[in-house]
Formats: sequence, structure tokens, C-alpha cells
Amino acid sequence: MIISQLTGGLGNQMFQYALGFSLAKKLRTEFKYKFVNFQGATPRNIEIDNLKISSIPASPTDLKEIGYPTNLLSKILSKFGLKASLVRSEKSFNFEKSALNLPDSSYIQGYWQSEKYFIDFENDIRKEFRFKVPSTKKNDEILEEIHSSNSVSVHVRRGDYVADTKTNAFHGTCDLKYYEKAMALIEKKIKNPVYFFFSDDPEWVKMNLKSEHKKYYVDWNQGNQSYIDMHLMSKCKHNIIANSSFSWWGAWLNSNPTKIVIAPKKWFSDITVNTSDLVPKTWDKI
Repeated sequence: MIISQLTGGLGNQMFQYALGFSLAKKLRTEFKYKFVNFQGATPRNIEIDNLKISSIPASPTDLKEIGYPTNLLSKILSKFGLKASLVRSEKSFNFEKSALNLPDSSYIQGYWQSEKYFIDFENDIRKEFRFKVPSTKKNDEILEEIHSSNSVSVHVRRGDYVADTKTNAFHGTCDLKYYEKAMALIEKKIKNPVYFFFSDDPEWVKMNLKSEHKKYYVDWNQGNQSYIDMHLMSKCKHNIIANSSFSWWGAWLNSNPTKIVIAPKKWFSDITVNTSDLVPKTWDKI
């Protein structure tokens, strides 16, 4: 059995799930997950269950069987003939190839933000990450507009990236100049784009992001319904993303074979963090 520790928001949970799921597929073993809520600037809940995933949470028996949570406990368990686990933590932000060679009975924790961890099982991951979306008039209408136009999602992440000093110092935000450049690039590449803006700060977007092209502000999917925005982003033909795993997945799940995805070259304020494996090579970085 492989168990992935899930933490953070939906985008982070999806990366963590994707590695564990793919590793279990490779080893032909069972995969489960454990959600751990680290209380930070933004309290989180389990959100992966908004997707049509096939896995279930690990039970206390499962965790005991593999020797969670420490290697010391694993050693003690092994003395009594119980299975010992390998608790594997992410060592760095960039892709760690060794993670793909972990053995059965591994408990993995980290962020694992690269498609290289699961690209060999891409079709399976896309199947796992289908959304459970209730039909509502507003979302059905906006989805129809998305399907019938040269739709471009624009995700603006502000929230705790702006309000919390610590979070801002590490993550930073994509500034107005980034979005203006990204939209200008889109308009060079496609005719008659229609913009669909998604943000946790819609008022800032309405005041600052201007365009002569048709646009929609999707500002009603809030709280435990916010995952629907990721679903709608994934249905757009093209994507402009923020430095956010939420819109990263919205773009990655976009199945348009000719999609244009624009991502920020600078993902974190802390430039010492190696993000070379985070953005797929086919995406445009500016």
C-alpha cells in the first residue's frame, strides 16, 4: 500500500494525490490518502473528494500496518513482525526522480509540484480528476459561453497572498503588468478571445483588468463551491494562470490539443526556490 499525505488547498492535494496514485499504479498495489490540516494563514479542509477519485482515506489500521508516522515506529513494528514503512519526505521543490522508485509500504509527504511525477499515467490521472459538479443555472450558462467562444480563463490569486505578510513574502502575487502582457500575447495568437475572469478578489479584477474584448467575471462559486471554478477553467480553450496550483490544474486538465497556456516565469518571491520542473515545457512563461 502507498499512502499520500494530503495538505493545503485543492491544487496541492491534487499534486500529492497524483504522485501516490501513480506510484501505486506502477507497483500494482493499493493507494490511499491521509489528510493533515496544518493550521496556517488559510485553514484548509479535505477537497479532493470534490473529484471522482477512486481512492479512499487510509484507516487507522492501514496507518498502523505500514508503520505511520515515523521510521522509529516502523523499526519497532518490524521487531514484532509487522510491516515497516518508509516515510518519504520531499527533499527539494524541483523534481526528484528517486521518488518514482519508492517501494511498496511507503508513506509520502511533500508538495510534488511537477507533472513529471505522474505523466506516465496521464490518462488515469485525468480520469481520476473529473469533477463532481452540480447543475446550476449560472454555471450552465457560463459553460455554454465557454464552449461557444475562443474562451480564455484568467485566474487572479490574491487573498492570503496579499493579506498575510508571511505568505506574501514567500509567494508574492502576479502583478498587473503580468496580466496585461499575457492578454496581449493571447490577442496576438488567437482571434476574438473571450475572457473569463476567476479570482478571490473580483473587485480588484474589475477595477484593474481592462479589455476591449468580451469578458465575464465568474464570482459566484465561493466557499465549498470554489472548486467549480477549476472545472470551468479546465473547459476554456486557453488559460492565463496565476502562481497558483489551483489554476495550474485548471490549465493542465484543459484537454484542448491546441491550447495556449501562459504562466508566470517567477512563481515565488523567494527566487532561491527551484521551479524549473513546475511549469510544463509546452506552456509559455512570461
